[in-house]
Amino acid sequence: AWKTLKEAIEAAIVEDDDEFIIIGTIKATNVPGNSGEITVRKKISIKKGGTSKPVLDANSNHTGTPPPFAPATPHRIFTVENGGELKLDDIQLENGNAGNTESGGAILIKEGGAANIKNTSIYGCKARSGGAISNTGLLSLSLCSIGINGRPNKAEFAGGIYSYYKTFDFENCTIMGTNICYNEADEEGGGILIMGGKCIIGSENSVPTLIDHNVCSGSSTNAGGGGLYIDASGVCTIRGGTKISNNSSKKGGGIYDGGNLKIEGSLSEKVEIFANSVTGTGTFGNGGGIYQVRGVLKTKHTEIKNNSAAKNGGGIYVTGDASCTLDSVTMQGNTANNGKGSAVYVSRTVDKTPTFTLKGDIQIGTNASNSNTIGLGCLLTGVV
Repeated sequence: AWKTLKEAIEAAIVEDDDEFIIIGTIKATNVPGNSGEITVRKKISIKKGGTSKPVLDANSNHTGTPPPFAPATPHRIFTVENGGELKLDDIQLENGNAGNTESGGAILIKEGGAANIKNTSIYGCKARSGGAISNTGLLSLSLCSIGINGRPNKAEFAGGIYSYYKTFDFENCTIMGTNICYNEADEEGGGILIMGGKCIIGSENSVPTLIDHNVCSGSSTNAGGGGLYIDASGVCTIRGGTKISNNSSKKGGGIYDGGNLKIEGSLSEKVEIFANSVTGTGTFGNGGGIYQVRGVLKTKHTEIKNNSAAKNGGGIYVTGDASCTLDSVTMQGNTANNGKGSAVYVSRTVDKTPTFTLKGDIQIGTNASNSNTIGLGCLLTGVV
């Protein structure tokens, strides 16, 4: 069945807007020809047939000697080439493996390619970057599930989603109403890594995006971002309803911001960043909710609660030449085990001084744990 689908999608007669309907489980095996990534060169759709969600199982998520009937060479599920577009609706992808040097455990979207993915689950895939998806083209996720308890996607960089675009601030990634949960990265971005381009994260039909229980375990200089990592060339906007919770790393349990981040909640639909944590000593252990090292962070109508840091900045840690503005933000129940800035700690370095601005209705305090203080080593500005 894998061979049949692969040959059908890759056939020379395929045209733009062709649709493929699949039923049941289609599994790669060691039968000659019945394995290998499926290459998408046209604008195609793959949809569910029947009543249950069909499964595409690459049968490649193993280490060492392949188990019986598994493909001799592990592989991802889809590669979308320049000019191709993959539309998935109500499909499950699982057990893809791009190997230790390649990207996109389930899907690789190359420059000039695109993927529009709805109501789709991706579980148990792995790669060097983008355990589930690696995107250097255009990616839209809507009402999807990327990782689940017991079946994480894994990578060295970006356990769930890796996204890059060569043009700064070009919107090439949208994640709406999607669960990105229980994914694992060694170095950067347990759930999501925005290396370049712009990513929009928000709700879809009142269904929030949930970034939850992702882990970044690495200890290199730039390691961090249990839920979300934004690199120097990355831009990210997080909209109301999004929940970032229960993620962990050694810098920025919820978010590591080294680029430009806007958190845009509203009075009726706030962004929630809660119960994230950081561990470690030395240069690690700071920023339970958010660790900001450079760029601009603007957050409005956001609740930052019950995050914890092994050292400083239970809610937010700001350092380097970063600029951080909190507007109408509630910070409660955050903990800094060093006792410095359980809500916010702003750290001046030898040659760089961050700026920190408070605006609007700021609520800091109670729901204990550490008294939710602000620790300052910089210029504080207040705007009423």
